Amino acid sequence: MVRATTRSHSAEHHAQIVGGHFGDNGSRDSGLRHRGNRFEVSQTPVRVEIAKAAVEGALLISGAALVASPLLGLWMRMPTVSGPNELSLDVLADLEVRLSLTPRSGPIEIEIEYRVDPAKARLFYAVMQHVQLSRQRNGAYGWSIARDIAHPQLWTERYHCPTWHDYLRQRSRSTASERALHLRANEFHIGPEPIRIRRILEHPIGSVRWKDDTPDRSTGDVAPIASPGSGP
Repeated sequence: MVRATTRSHSAEHHAQIVGGHFGDNGSRDSGLRHRGNRFEVSQTPVRVEIAKAAVEGALLISGAALVASPLLGLWMRMPTVSGPNELSLDVLADLEVRLSLTPRSGPIEIEIEYRVDPAKARLFYAVMQHVQLSRQRNGAYGWSIARDIAHPQLWTERYHCPTWHDYLRQRSRSTASERALHLRANEFHIGPEPIRIRRILEHPIGSVRWKDDTPDRSTGDVAPIASPGSGP
């Protein structure tokens, strides 16, 4: 009880000292108002005007910067980028298609046969690992490279595209560097015959005549090639 009384007395004595420093005149002069045991800051007209001016200035500066930002685009333009990652503009050869395909036909399996000198097999395989990344970047899946055990010169690259439309897009998405990579892989091919490419419709149910009176869908319009590009 003695300690509690002593602490209470000390708190009252401290409050009296603080109250003595901030009388009525001091409170009005310094912008402080005494309410019970609290002192509140009064909002004088001068302070209100200063706050309004600061807010208005910030809004004007931000508005001016917003208006000037499009003009900076005319002065500080992005440089034109040209290099190996630009899309290839090589014109593709027309595909030999004798089935009536729609953009949703698929999956499409692509088989590419190379004949490679066995002495260059290791180097060819290393290049094809980069070709794999290129195919997958452009949307292919299920990529593989195989070698014929009866004919060691014969290599077969396989990959899949979900639909016919995806395959057409995959052909036209190769960049200049990827096109150079594909040409490098083609340079390993030897023999008088060109590289053989097969495009196979894995689920040909829509192209089969189930009844005699069903129209033959093996002939008709074929979805065209989307745009110039590169690829098998």
